[in-house]
Amino acid sequence: MLRRLPAPLLALLAVTALEGLAWLVAMPAFQGPDEGRHIAYVQKIADAHTIPWRSGHGPETARRLSTEADTAALWSGLGPAQGNLAAKPAWTRLDEALWRARDRALPSAARTDGGFADSFRNPPLYYLLAAVPWAVFGGTSIFARIEAVKVLNLPLLLAIVTFTWLVARELLGPRAGPVTLATALVALHPQLGNLAATVTPDLLLAALWCAALYVMLVVVRRGLTGARAAALVALCAASALTHGRGVPLVVPAAAAVAYATWRARGRPSPRRWLAVAGVVAVGALGALAVDVSAGAGNLRQFASYVWQFYLPRLPGMTPTIGPPGYGVRQAFVDRFFGTFAGLEVTLPPWSLDLLAAAAVVGLAALIAVLVRHRAALRARWAEAGVLLLAVVALLAALHAIAYRTLLGSNDPVIAGRYLVPVIPLFGVGVALVVRELPARAAAFVSAVLVSGAVLLQFAALGAVAIRFSA
Repeated sequence: MLRRLPAPLLALLAVTALEGLAWLVAMPAFQGPDEGRHIAYVQKIADAHTIPWRSGHGPETARRLSTEADTAALWSGLGPAQGNLAAKPAWTRLDEALWRARDRALPSAARTDGGFADSFRNPPLYYLLAAVPWAVFGGTSIFARIEAVKVLNLPLLLAIVTFTWLVARELLGPRAGPVTLATALVALHPQLGNLAATVTPDLLLAALWCAALYVMLVVVRRGLTGARAAALVALCAASALTHGRGVPLVVPAAAAVAYATWRARGRPSPRRWLAVAGVVAVGALGALAVDVSAGAGNLRQFASYVWQFYLPRLPGMTPTIGPPGYGVRQAFVDRFFGTFAGLEVTLPPWSLDLLAAAAVVGLAALIAVLVRHRAALRARWAEAGVLLLAVVALLAALHAIAYRTLLGSNDPVIAGRYLVPVIPLFGVGVALVVRELPARAAAFVSAVLVSGAVLLQFAALGAVAIRFSA
């Protein structure tokens, strides 16, 4: 860990805090992805004093919000504005007075009479934490309580940036330039600001994964101690209790612990490590197969769906399930870099095309760098294996969840924000490529990349501010 914060990291943390505050101001309540459902969960805990975690419950009720939240959403114009780009929030003093009159007339039961929301299937850890600021500000308006919960996201943002720095330092070495570049690209990523302005468990999940990635690297490189084992167990448990998408963290964590245990008994060979990774992977795939096969699914259809998500359909393959034309570009480029609020605020198509081209070029360059330094990569095969397992485990879980959903609907489910748990690896990958350039070229390219990230941040924040301005 850091004994003192380096100056570049301090500057990036300050920038991150300012960005988070700006996003909180720009994006009003109820506008984040599924935010109404998450607000309903928090209010059930804080006001109704019950934890509505019901994994086996049926479909959500027609009215999931409490009467208080429904009244606020309707009379502020924020409810009708969801998904309607022509609608604007009701920001005038008269609008506020009309809402306050109706809010004051509500009985105390109006805070606790909400129905069942899909979010109630989520584990409760995030919502329990969010219920604390909600309860502290219980005597204020519902909008003040929602904003109080969102402020909780700022420390999570700072944690993600800090652990990105630590992960980058482990993988890139002590040189400040590459580590600063990797961290800056994460700190300036607009999707983090979008999540910071939303009542959602996604940011807590990402912070837990970023911390776990660092701890796993430390375990692999410097060995397993009682404190590190306890930290990994706590992070995996917290991740699983935050969201179902957090369960796959167990896969790379188990591999890291297995490697460190064998290393303590004698340096394991790559073959042994491959055997360990294989056992972990087979176990994970077995769990995946059981999950996929539940209901009407089958592994062959699932494999075809995953193939066509990333690659063109082969001759003889049936068309993939789900909406046509929704694949890796739409999910992991358009929605990761350029889609905000309730998936309705997007950057211009030409900018998304430019980002997609940059992603393809960057991925090709990263593969070339890894191939060029394959000897060094082999020397650090354990670290590479753990990180690869983390990415593969997350993607496998995302596709399993999406596939099961697509069996009964046309909702593609997978969104770019689901990649945020491994966002430190995005920054590290870019820094690895830039580090290969001559010193002057690397400095120039770094400046261009950071400038582009700043422009992307302002473009996203500006688009959201304009969308919800009066």
